[in-house]
Amino acid sequence: MIQTIAQLLLAGALGGAALAKLSAPRSSEAALATFGFGAGPFRRIAWIGLIATELGLAVGVALGVEAAAFGAAALMAMFAALMVSALM
Repeated sequence: MIQTIAQLLLAGALGGAALAKLSAPRSSEAALATFGFGAGPFRRIAWIGLIATELGLAVGVALGVEAAAFGAAALMAMFAALMVSALM
């Protein structure tokens, strides 16, 4: 039961993050400049890739795919490290 709740919470967080980016595409794409993505095609590619990754992992986690859970944990750890780096 607890595992199912944790899966749904993680899938919801990932799916919600992707949907939030899709609901405000210009500002969420522009926010990637904080992490070194200058204006141009690479920023757009990174934005699309990020959304696809989050949605893919959300579906995988919701379906109970163990590799997706590890991938989601790694992605969130990377996000945390990037935030710390950007703040410093």
